[in-house]
Amino acid sequence: MQNCSNGHLNQLWSKREDDTIRRAFSAQCLDSNDAGAVYWLECNGGRYQKWIHSGTKLQNAQTGGYLQEWYWGTVITTRNRIADDTDWVIGGGS
Repeated sequence: MQNCSNGHLNQLWSKREDDTIRRAFSAQCLDSNDAGAVYWLECNGGRYQKWIHSGTKLQNAQTGGYLQEWYWGTVITTRNRIADDTDWVIGGGS
């Protein structure tokens, strides 16, 4: 994860009606795995690429883990729903 920088296309994401979070101007989706790793991968329609958005929490549909900013900008999924670093704000989308 990087600091926000206005105008960088690699920092534009879109939350979609199919519960994916996609990189703007690409065919890549936010993906996860059972070990808690989070990464971008070509969209494939799988449940590891589906995210349940509830309030400020993003939960992976397959693993049940919550998206969390970890140390030094690393993003993982965790079972700790109440941690402050699991709060996300997503604007826009279609």
